Amino acid sequence: MSNSAKDKIVLECLVRTMSDPVIEQIKEKLPVQEVLKNYLQLTPAGRNFKARCPFHNEKTASFIVSPDRNSWHCFGCGLHGDIFSFVMKHENIEFAEALKILAEKAGVELRRLKPADYKVAGVLYDLHEAAVAFFRERLMTAAPVQEYLQKRKLLSQTIAEFSVGWAPNEPEALSMFLMGKGFAPEDIVRSGLAFKNDRGMVIDRFRGRVMFPIHNHLGKVVAFTGRIFPPLDTGEVGKYVNSPESPIFNKSRILYGYWKTKDEIRKSNKAMLVEGQMDMLMSYQAGIKNVAASSGTALTVEHLISLRRVAEELLFSFDMDDAGWAAAEKALAIAAHLDFAVRFVTLPERFKDIADAVAEDPQILQDAVSHAVPAFEALMRRHISPTANFSNREDVRQLRAVLQIISRTTSSVERGNMMRILANYTGLPEIRLQEELLNLPAISQNENSEVTAIGHEDVSTRQSRKDRWSMIASELLSYGAQSGDYDIIREEDLPPLYQRVLNILKEGGKSSPDPQVDEVLNEVLLRGSTMNKEEAEGISQQLSRERLRVRREALISAIKRAESVGQFEEATRLLEELQQLK
Repeated sequence: MSNSAKDKIVLECLVRTMSDPVIEQIKEKLPVQEVLKNYLQLTPAGRNFKARCPFHNEKTASFIVSPDRNSWHCFGCGLHGDIFSFVMKHENIEFAEALKILAEKAGVELRRLKPADYKVAGVLYDLHEAAVAFFRERLMTAAPVQEYLQKRKLLSQTIAEFSVGWAPNEPEALSMFLMGKGFAPEDIVRSGLAFKNDRGMVIDRFRGRVMFPIHNHLGKVVAFTGRIFPPLDTGEVGKYVNSPESPIFNKSRILYGYWKTKDEIRKSNKAMLVEGQMDMLMSYQAGIKNVAASSGTALTVEHLISLRRVAEELLFSFDMDDAGWAAAEKALAIAAHLDFAVRFVTLPERFKDIADAVAEDPQILQDAVSHAVPAFEALMRRHISPTANFSNREDVRQLRAVLQIISRTTSSVERGNMMRILANYTGLPEIRLQEELLNLPAISQNENSEVTAIGHEDVSTRQSRKDRWSMIASELLSYGAQSGDYDIIREEDLPPLYQRVLNILKEGGKSSPDPQVDEVLNEVLLRGSTMNKEEAEGISQQLSRERLRVRREALISAIKRAESVGQFEEATRLLEELQQLK
């Protein structure tokens, strides 16, 4: 989606929210800071809150949340809005979908929502909600499946809390249930819960599987992972089947269990990442509440960007086989670019994964978490034997693999620490390791560009839309709003839109039904100002000069246009005005 399309969504949302009392009722029940804290790590800043913007990559917080205005504004990329525009942009959904989600969260009934406005996504949410109920009900009558879950040491409380269910080994059981609830076959197929075979029959996607619902960040079910029931596993089908991507499900953005554990992640400022639903559930059951898992895909940049908004430290606990270590190393490369502190949780070798360890004794995982080691050290010991001989080509190859890990680290201080640790471990002089590092092939450039591109708005392009005249006007109005001193602001020096804002501020207003005016008000009121009166007077003089510059450029362009079409009298009149300006 282009930046202009995103801006159009935000503007449309603002227009609609200004005119609908039902929307206002939802906003009254859901303060902006309460909704956004589900996504961001908010830090108090006077009457407002600050955070790093989730819509562009930044290290210094420029995203402001205002409880007074029930809105947000980013001074880095220029985006702004209310709870609806935030959810729309963050979840990549349309207004009707955001409206339904937030209405449910607020406990407001949407009697006036027209079927035409409901659109596809609203139906998809309802389909998944009905599917959860169906799978849970079927689990209650499937004694062998319940015995299997008990054998895996999954407690009934955990099963209920995460809505684990059972898809019977029947081709149309779920589809017939959903059609009996009034859902159309084409919507069931669109949801990913079923597909059409060669004969056009609607067939359930999940059959003979233990079902794990996947929730988005707001707790709405958007997809499923189904694990084959072992007695039905013939080896001819995949052990796991995942929902395909849909208008409400993007597997690269959603972490399994995050909706349930995000508050604990925020409080502890760290997140433990595991592979698969069972590892996540067993970790949670063992008392590790700040845990999440990737949903049917490898860990992505977008997953980690979501976590970076609420945490600064990651604990990785992947399967201890070659594939698990490879996944951990790739994840570490991404995390390094996002300035995470990363540690590895390693289990005793007799356990394949977390689920097995917790099944024997939850204390095993708790001890492993408390003794987690820095990721670099874990990977260094994984690659390089304590008895390595660097006259041996294979040992040199492993050393270079570790140096590649160091090369991906963005912090020069951290890179230096890693080099010292490696030198001490291997007994090699640090200068030789530095030389070897410089000779490495540059294979990480694609990773760098991928990390930089995702989640990064073109800030310079967005900022260039706001001309210097408007920027100075905004700064001076912010001083006036902060100090209550509007005497040094000459209305005629302001751009027309800002003149209207000045009059609203003088009357004590904080909002406007005109979305363009309200956007400027939002920016002015959230900006804050630390200027004293002398500095403000200097800004006022700059504003006057900028107004003259803008007018002069406009006159020069108008004169050229008049001359080009032979309107010489008009050109003469404009030239006289230009000379008076000088």
